Amino acid sequence: MKFKLPISILLVVLAFAGAYGQTSSPTEPLSMYQVLRLLAGGVPGQRMAELAQQRGIDFEPNPGFMRTLREAGAESSLLTAIQSAPRKRPVNVPPDYEAQQAAKAVDDYRTALQDDPNNPVLHFILGYALGTQGKVDETIEEYRAAIHLKPDFAGAHNSLGNALSAKKDYDGALAEYHEALRIQPDYPEALNNLGNALRAKGDLDGAIAEFHESIRLNPEFALAHSNLGFALLSKHDPDGALAEFREAVHIQPDWAEAHNMVGWTLNQKRDPDGAIAEYHTALQLNPNLAFVHANLGWALEGKGDLDGSISEFRQAIRLAPNNSGAHNSLGYALYKKKDFDGAIGEYHTAIQLKADEPATHFNLGLALGEKGDYDGALAEYREVLRLKPDLPGAHYNMGWAFERKGDVSSALEQYRQAYEIDPKNAQYKTAYERMLRKPKR
Repeated sequence: MKFKLPISILLVVLAFAGAYGQTSSPTEPLSMYQVLRLLAGGVPGQRMAELAQQRGIDFEPNPGFMRTLREAGAESSLLTAIQSAPRKRPVNVPPDYEAQQAAKAVDDYRTALQDDPNNPVLHFILGYALGTQGKVDETIEEYRAAIHLKPDFAGAHNSLGNALSAKKDYDGALAEYHEALRIQPDYPEALNNLGNALRAKGDLDGAIAEFHESIRLNPEFALAHSNLGFALLSKHDPDGALAEFREAVHIQPDWAEAHNMVGWTLNQKRDPDGAIAEYHTALQLNPNLAFVHANLGWALEGKGDLDGSISEFRQAIRLAPNNSGAHNSLGYALYKKKDFDGAIGEYHTAIQLKADEPATHFNLGLALGEKGDYDGALAEYREVLRLKPDLPGAHYNMGWAFERKGDVSSALEQYRQAYEIDPKNAQYKTAYERMLRKPKR
C-alpha cells in the first residue's frame, strides 16, 4: 500500500533519516505517531526498520498499536524491528505526555491531509489518533473516509467496526467485521472482534465459534483466548474459562489484566490462595490497576484478612476515587471490622456516586441497624425493594428492624413476604414461624 510522498511528510523523513543517505540524524527516538506517519507517507519498510533500530522508540508497542501498524500496511520486517527496537522513553515527562503526543499527531495528520487528501492510510491513522483521544464520532468519520478512498481496506473496516462497537452500534459493527472478512477471510483480529460484538448482543454460541476460528488462524492470539474465556464464563463454564485465561497468560506473560482474570476465576472456584497469587503478579506488572486492588481486597476478605482487604480497597479508591463499587467494598470490610461509622461513611459516598445500586443501600441498612438506627435501616431496605422488588433478603431485614422496634405485626408481614418469595430458606421460615407465636399488639 504505497502512496505519493507529499512535501509535509518528506520533511519528516528528512528530519529523521538524514535524507536517507546522510550519516547525521537526530537523537530523539521515534514516537508511535511518527512511525505511523512515515508509513502513511510511503517510506520503505526497510528504511523505517533501520530508523527504529538506530533511534529507538519512546513507547511500548502494545498489541493495539501493532495491529494498527500492520493494518496500515507495515511489512513484517518493520513489525519485527519495532518489537525489538530499543526503548528510550524520555525522563521527567508530564502526566499528560501521551495525550500531548496524540493531540500533536492529530494536528500533524490533518496538515498532511491538506497536501495529500486522497491518502486512505493518512485518514486511517488519523482515525487511530482520534480514537486514543476518545473522539469516537470523529474516529468513525476518518475510517469511513479511508474506506471511501479504498473500499477494500480490510483494516479500516475492522477498525470502523471497533469504533461502532464503542458506541454500542453492534449491528453496524457486525456489518463492518463481515465486510473485513469478505475482503480478507483469514483475518483473526476481525474474527475476534466479530465474536465480541456477538457476545455483546447475547449470542454466546456464535461468539465462541468466532473466537475459536480466530485462535485456529492464530493460536498465539492472546486476546482471542482471553475473550473466549469471558464468553465461557458467561456460559457458566469456569473450567474452560480458566484454561483460556491461562493460555493468554502463557502467550503474553506480562499482561496484567489476563493475570487478573486468572485470579478472578480461581476465586470463583474457591481457590483464594491461587487467586491472591495471580492478583499480586498482576499488580507487580501494573500497580495502578484499581480493579485488581479491589479484587485482591475481596480475596483477602474471603480469607479473613480484613486489614489486608481494607488496605487494598483503599488503594483502589486512591486510584479510582469515583468508583462506587470500591467504596461499597471498603464499607463492607469496615462493617466486618465492626467500624460501623466508617462503613456508613463509605456507603454514603458510594450512593452519592451511584444512587441506584441496591447492594449499597442494603449494606447501609445493615450498618444503620447495627448502630440502632432502625428507622434509617428501614428506609434503606425500602429503597432496595424499590430498585429490586421481591428481594427476600430486604424483606427479612425489614422484619428484623421492625422486630427490634417492637412492631410485631409489621415484622410478621415482612418475614412472611421473605418466606413466600423463598420458601426453601430455613432462616426465613424460622423467623416467620417464631413471629407467628408472638402476641400481636
